[in-house]
Amino acid sequence: MPKPPHVNNYALVFWNEPIPSDHAMPQFAEIWSRYYVALTNEAIRMHQEEGRRMLLFHGIDQHTDTDDHQRLLSYIRSHRLAGIIFANFPYNLQGSPILDAPGIPRVAFADPGVHPQVNAIRFDSHGWMEKALDYLAQQGRRRVAIVTLGLNPQSDAQLSKAVAARGLECPPYWRQVVVRNSWHVVQNCVHLLMRGAAGGRPDGLVVTDDNIVDNVQKGLIAAGVRVPEDVAVIAHANFPWPPPTVLPIKLIGYDIRAALRACVDLIDRERRGEKAPAHTVLRAVLEEELKVATVSTQAKTEVSA
Repeated sequence: MPKPPHVNNYALVFWNEPIPSDHAMPQFAEIWSRYYVALTNEAIRMHQEEGRRMLLFHGIDQHTDTDDHQRLLSYIRSHRLAGIIFANFPYNLQGSPILDAPGIPRVAFADPGVHPQVNAIRFDSHGWMEKALDYLAQQGRRRVAIVTLGLNPQSDAQLSKAVAARGLECPPYWRQVVVRNSWHVVQNCVHLLMRGAAGGRPDGLVVTDDNIVDNVQKGLIAAGVRVPEDVAVIAHANFPWPPPTVLPIKLIGYDIRAALRACVDLIDRERRGEKAPAHTVLRAVLEEELKVATVSTQAKTEVSA
């Protein structure tokens, strides 16, 4: 017998609209991030394998008269949602039933504490960086460059402290910040980083966003450096949907399958009247650690069956 909508419909809310790959302005074709793609793929998988109805809503931070915005409001007003999952922090929704209507569990991938009615799941970006630097140090690398989409004064200071703690070198001019939606310029940044004599350029490279991995590789190839002989590279990924690689790059990231599962579990616990943690942290894992964990879980399942 089908489950009623109010216990089986989960809204997954995205801020912007998917943009087709043949969009007339290719510099904006990657606005629909790999993180969003990974969440969408896992929502589809959960729907197919578990029968949970994962409803996708796009462009919710845009105009309130969009079709998806009104469709989401309709589900809320008719009490047809078990809960709402925000792919990002729910900006610009104060005063809206999407954020304020009572009786609906909500979870956001965001820092905690801003909206008390929204449980937060935070990606441990600081732990991610420390683990990436540990990997490079274990590979015997000492001169490390960073390519990232954002580096505020606090994270820059944390980076300096983490680098110093490992005896690494990462001067300010090796910390390259690229503008979001201009990811094609990453190729030039990486090419520039890799110019010069081997002893004066980075021998390790950290890439903090999976959307720029492709252009990082293009820059490495254009510079004619060998990976990992000349430079060891470790890059961000959203598992199990990592960015395609043509070079032997180490991947480190977050298990999006586990992340979405955590959201659904939090919603279900709240609906059962259980006390759910207001703040959950998702730790970074290396690709091989994720595979080991998956095999271990499958083995336990087989034994228990």
